[in-house]
Amino acid sequence: MRNLLPLAWLVMAVLAIDGVWDPVLLIASSWFPQWVAATHPSGALQTDLATLGMMLVTAIVFGTWTYLAGRNLVDAGYTDLEFSPGSRVWWFFVPIASLWKPFQGMRELWNASHGEGAYDVSAGFVTLWWALYLGGGIVGGVLQGMAAVNPSESWLLWAVSALEATTAAVASLMVLRITRAQRRLDGPALTEVFA
Repeated sequence: MRNLLPLAWLVMAVLAIDGVWDPVLLIASSWFPQWVAATHPSGALQTDLATLGMMLVTAIVFGTWTYLAGRNLVDAGYTDLEFSPGSRVWWFFVPIASLWKPFQGMRELWNASHGEGAYDVSAGFVTLWWALYLGGGIVGGVLQGMAAVNPSESWLLWAVSALEATTAAVASLMVLRITRAQRRLDGPALTEVFA
């Protein structure tokens, strides 16, 4: 079994940076508008590229943790899993199926890690994370579109930032709880393998 705690802390750090990225940019642009205009003449493009870069780093680190957490289950002897360690990651990138398959994979990861016998039983924390992840993405996109049409309504961008920060916080707690649960996997599944 891999100790995922150091990686989990890295995931949580990246999620925290990702969650506060937009609020920091909003604060900087409202408190220091002249400095932001002088140092970032094409601020929107740079912000978008920086945000895209941060999203890419977050996806890589979160995907690595997800893969290794799934690998831990396999190494602990769980042979009846629907999702392989790799499929838990790549379902995020499959059009249409990415609306429910990553949730199912993470729910299975949560339930198996916590010793739950039925892997398809709803896990409240994973459901909350998925609702924030999907709902926040949809609502955030709508609010960003509204902010682009009416730039004077800065509350729209603050609302998007609040959604992103909340999603990051819940995802961090989910990662930490799964990681801690996996540290207690000492082998009911292993006993079955060698029985």
